[in-house]
Amino acid sequence: MTTTLTRPAYRESPYVRYVVSQSVSVLGDQVWYVALSWAAVQQSTPAVAGVIVSVSALPRLLLMLFGGPLVDRYGPRRLMIGSDLLRVVVSVAAAGVALWQPTIALLVVVALVFGAVDAVFSCRPPARCSRGCCVPTSSRLAPPCASSLSEPR
Repeated sequence: MTTTLTRPAYRESPYVRYVVSQSVSVLGDQVWYVALSWAAVQQSTPAVAGVIVSVSALPRLLLMLFGGPLVDRYGPRRLMIGSDLLRVVVSVAAAGVALWQPTIALLVVVALVFGAVDAVFSCRPPARCSRGCCVPTSSRLAPPCASSLSEPR
């Protein structure tokens, strides 16, 4: 009977990079929603802020169905990095415009754009197994296999 020793996930460099980058991304998302709500309350009422945050979820609801084919075509790693970069651009542009002349209409448009980019980011690749490692679609803490985060062949 032979046993194979496996290294803990925290010793794998790709896994550590993935966890750190996901943590930064999730933190940025939460800061975004707090800032969006705060800006909306400064312009109007808390009820309007709730509507604006709800509006930002509409693109996710409508566009997540198209994210699966995009992941299959371009690869999950490329889409995750690209959508994170686009979300940074949208956030910085929104902050610049909001400092210049903030309006409720601007907040709604920015919320829709951010939600559309977030819909692509939120699509998870299907579970792929290689070398005994399976990454389920719903797992955020499972270590990503090299094949699940690599570029398509």
